[in-house]
Amino acid sequence: MKTKLLVLAGAAAFSLFATSAFAVEVIGITAVAGNTMHHAGIPGETLITDFNTGDGTTINDLAPGFTFTQNSGAYIRDGHLGANGVTAPPPEDNLGPVGSWYETVSGGGTATLMSFAGLRQFSFYMGSPDTYNQMVLTFTGAGGSQTLNGTQIWGGAPPGDGNQSNGFTVTYTFAPDAVNQIQFNSGQNAFEFDTLAGIAVPEPASWTLMIGGFGLAGGMLRAMRRKAALA
Repeated sequence: MKTKLLVLAGAAAFSLFATSAFAVEVIGITAVAGNTMHHAGIPGETLITDFNTGDGTTINDLAPGFTFTQNSGAYIRDGHLGANGVTAPPPEDNLGPVGSWYETVSGGGTATLMSFAGLRQFSFYMGSPDTYNQMVLTFTGAGGSQTLNGTQIWGGAPPGDGNQSNGFTVTYTFAPDAVNQIQFNSGQNAFEFDTLAGIAVPEPASWTLMIGGFGLAGGMLRAMRRKAALA
């Protein structure tokens, strides 16, 4: 098993370790109060889903290369319905017709996002941040997994105590391995979140195009140098 080192960027920082004889997994976490994604993702990221749905079950806007599954304790909910004693929409998710749907994982529930290519960066908007929420990150290759409990999910800053008026935009960066599965769990009441976005690992075809582009640029530069020398 590799060592997992959790590095938290923000006012609070701490580290988690697991046994290792190999490389170190680094997870950088930043959290910002409020919804800075505005149902579109962080600039430079690809929107994975905003949980737009017509029937409360099927996601209509899930990006290609991803799957999102739920057990019986997790479901998509309309933010316009407001709080029901168990779950409440993240702040701003009850405003306007766009992005009113959100995911709620109740006690014992599980929802899982899978990326076929793997993610180098992942962002999401969470509401009512509380200690009984949990995320399990599974790394590609032999990276194993890392579990984040309660305040570890957003790094503890800003503080969160389950207040339904609190919403955090949380961004993770992963190295050296990417993450291909993110599982959301809740010990009681609910884990509410919306707007998943990220940066996927380039596919082999993309790497080929990038390398070819670098080679072409290098060839052009060498040709220009030769012309300059002849002149």
